[in-house]
Amino acid sequence: MKLLPSHESRPLWILPNSHIFLETMSPIYKQAYDFMIAIAEPISRPQFIQEYKITEQSLMSAVSIGMATRDIIDVLK
Repeated sequence: MKLLPSHESRPLWILPNSHIFLETMSPIYKQAYDFMIAIAEPISRPQFIQEYKITEQSLMSAVSIGMATRDIIDVLK
């Protein structure tokens, strides 16, 4: 797997199967959490690493609250 040079400062792990893992210990956890709640469905939210899944419905919901698809993609990159 190819990692970005700044991967150590990023709290999200994005898998090809639309699952995303969020590290809660990150300094930018709150911003990442707010973003994840807007674009994905929570699967599991334990104390340290939370799991979300992007679905067609979650993306339609994100667009309905005014998020642009290009912005979603840019943040996930």
